Amino acid sequence: MRRNPVTLVFPTTKEAVAFLEALERLAGANISGELRMNKVKIYIHEQGERYSETLRRIQALYATTHGGTTHAVKPYNFETLMHIAGADTPIPPVLLEEILRLRGYKATLKRGGILETNADVETIGEYLRRLSEAYRALLHIPSSAQAKRVIALLSVYWEKGVDETIDILEEMGLIERRDRLEPRHNFKRSIEIALEKGY
Repeated sequence: MRRNPVTLVFPTTKEAVAFLEALERLAGANISGELRMNKVKIYIHEQGERYSETLRRIQALYATTHGGTTHAVKPYNFETLMHIAGADTPIPPVLLEEILRLRGYKATLKRGGILETNADVETIGEYLRRLSEAYRALLHIPSSAQAKRVIALLSVYWEKGVDETIDILEEMGLIERRDRLEPRHNFKRSIEIALEKGY
């Protein structure tokens, strides 16, 4: 099969290595890459439409990660961010938007899974991993979708485990146990009350 090289340039070797690692998670076995200082040469082992689709994914990943850590608001594709972060358990995109806002960043979720934020990729990736871990911990705890959102977000915000967060929310009267965990208010109001009461 014909190999189709694509060469990308990065500000530093470290960023080039990080890109290659993210690319392996995103594109899988149908690509291979060579690292030369701050340059990455990518070979796409596909043809036709599959080649074009893989190339589009590479370009989207490059556009998402390239540009360093400036504080300008930039658009990011949520699915691409999940791949970059290596977050295994899916989360609702609204949780990333909300945790970034709570931490003082600008963050707006747009149609098509686009997040506009001034947070850098490293910060975004860290919050995505932590939210994903919280969701994974909630998989075996009977709870509604709304309860999962509240618990996961506050677990990450408070930097506490899921079980401890549930205990705190029960003490606050924000979560109740029926056949499963249920919040007493909607997502936004639950977060507001929890932050007002403080912990």
